[in-house]
Amino acid sequence: MKFKLIIGYIALFTLASNWVFGQDSWKIDSTRLVFYISNAGLDVEGSMTGITAQIKFSKNKLDRSFFVAEAKPETLHTGIKLRDKHLKKADYFDIEKYPTIKIESKKIIQSKNGFDAYCAITLKGQMKEIVIPFMFKQTNRKAEFKGTFSLNRLDFGLGEKSIVLSDTVKIDIWAGTSRGTN
Repeated sequence: MKFKLIIGYIALFTLASNWVFGQDSWKIDSTRLVFYISNAGLDVEGSMTGITAQIKFSKNKLDRSFFVAEAKPETLHTGIKLRDKHLKKADYFDIEKYPTIKIESKKIIQSKNGFDAYCAITLKGQMKEIVIPFMFKQTNRKAEFKGTFSLNRLDFGLGEKSIVLSDTVKIDIWAGTSRGTN
């Protein structure tokens, strides 16, 4: 009898924990990361795939909300294979030495147009603090996260100062998610 009671308590605790802690978990279904930079007066667009993330988010519990995301620069694609190969080398992303880009939120607050995530980004061994404004749209058990931010590529040792290549890189990121655990 005691054994059944203990098993019952364990089951109840497990279900309650999943309900309390799992209700704000979002599982990545699909992602899109697109970056833009001006090169010789022309806008160059590129993308990265294979983004992974752990997301806990509730617009009613921002103090408990957070995310940790990683992208792999080896998946970089600009539509020109020679350029992609060059960007993966040591003077830009150095994918052999730095295989991941990591963004971790430190604080999320509500803003006029959605939310602001105060984050630490680690890229090519350099960590910088950034703010990522984003929008959150939920429909039942599905949700979308969409944000746009800019980085100075020189802050992360991505290439050198150039009169041809802009220092500023604009990044759009979108994640389609569903309720669940990561």
